[in-house]
Formats: sequence, C-alpha cells, structure tokens
Amino acid sequence: MDPQSLTFGETDRDTFGEDPQSLTFGKADRDFFSEYPQSQTIGEVGQDFFAEDPRSPTFGEAGQDSFGEDPRSSTFGKAGRDSFGEDPRSPTFGKAGRDSFGEDPQSLTFGKAGRDSFGEDPRSPTFGKADQDFFGEDPQSPTFGETTRDSLGEDPRSPTFDEADRDSSGEDPQSPTFDEADLDSFGEDPRSPTFEKADRDFFGEDPRSPTFGKAARDSFGEYPRSPTFGEADRDSSGEDSQSLTFGEADRDSFSEDPQSPTFGKADRDFFDEDP
Repeated sequence: MDPQSLTFGETDRDTFGEDPQSLTFGKADRDFFSEYPQSQTIGEVGQDFFAEDPRSPTFGEAGQDSFGEDPRSSTFGKAGRDSFGEDPRSPTFGKAGRDSFGEDPQSLTFGKAGRDSFGEDPRSPTFGKADQDFFGEDPQSPTFGETTRDSLGEDPRSPTFDEADRDSSGEDPQSPTFDEADLDSFGEDPRSPTFEKADRDFFGEDPRSPTFGKAARDSFGEYPRSPTFGEADRDSSGEDSQSLTFGEADRDSFSEDPQSPTFGKADRDFFDEDP
C-alpha cells in the first residue's frame, strides 16, 4: 500500500478474495479443497487420489497402490510382483528374478553368477581367471606381470619404466626433456626459457610483467593501480563516490533512493503494498 501511488486504495482482483482492499474482497475463485470460507465453492472438494481428506466426496475410497501398503487403498494387503521377492507383502515373496552374481538367497539362480572380467568374485564360475588387464597387476590375470607401455615411464611394472615421452614442463626426471619447458605465460617457472619474463597482464599487478604498475582503464576508477583511479563513468544511482555523477541519480521506479530526482514519488505499484 503505497500512499504515493496513483492507484492507492485500489487493487487488482486477487484469487482468494482475502485482501480487504480488493474489489473482490470476500469473493474467491474455486479452490480445490474448498477450505477458504471466502470461496464460492465452500464445502465442495475435488476427488483426491487417496481419499484422505474428509471434505472429499470420495473420502474413504482410494486408488490402487502397487504394494497394497496403504490401509486406505482398495487393494490394501495386495501387492504387485517385485523382482527380488524381498517384500513380505508381495505375492511373489521369497521368489526372485535371476540376479547376475547369484548373491541373493531369494533368487532362482542363487549361488550361480555370470562371468566377471577379473575373476575376483568367489561366486563366479570364472573365479581365479581374469581377462587381460592393462598393467598386469592382477595375479589372477593371464598377463600378470606384463604391462603396456605407459607414456611417462613412471610405473615400475611397465617395460618402458624410466622412459618417458616429452612432457611440456620438463618436470618429470624420467623425461628425455627433463629441465626443459615450454614458454609459460607469466615466466614463473624457473625451468622455462622465458623465466622472469611475462606477458602483459591487464591490471599491471604482476611484478614480473613488462607492464607492471600500468593497468587498463577500469570503468569505476576503483582500482588504485589504474591510470584512471578516482575517475569513474556515470553510474545510474549516483552512489559511487568516485563517479563524476556522484549525488545524481536516474529516476528510480520506487523513489527509494534519496539521490534520485524522483525521490518521494513513485510509479504505480501492482498491489499497493509499497509504502
């Protein structure tokens, strides 16, 4: 309710008619459970699925629920089949579908399991046997002790142990390019051929930079490193003390900014609730 509003004292229609300032006060749209005394449909309710609302014309009746565990349900005590037979409410209790490892005592395939790739499951018909594994680290593998080449030569199991491909920073002692490094943008890596040299950085805050102490202009002049420190572009509310327009502000829609030329005046607000 904004006394400064052009529409003070008037409100749009509100759906439940509970706003005393509303043109429709005391009137309300139909609400699903008719629990609002202001509703035109008071005392009437829509059907609710479980009939748990005493106001419902279907109170005491409920739709079917899959496990029959709701005493309000017409199928209470009855349940659909569940795949593992572990629900005592199920007509298939104690029976279960096939499970891949045969670890469910309720399963028709209990004690039997599918092949597992590393042969590490004692329930598996292939227990103790394994497919080829990449590093030969599984004693159950037919390739135990053998490994494929690894790019950095850091795995003692590898036939290429102590050999490594070129690595970009030259930080791996196993690399043929150890102590050599690519150019790094800030020159902070002592292994780099550009050590202590750096690209230009935007704010000139890196002492390694050739533009140290220089910075690009920043729009609010709030960076002490900026050549425009203390200067700022116009800001819309005039609230930045560094701004050329400090103390001046654009029109603001609710007149809540004392710096605004429209301070104390407000646009129309929808519910008249803004003082």
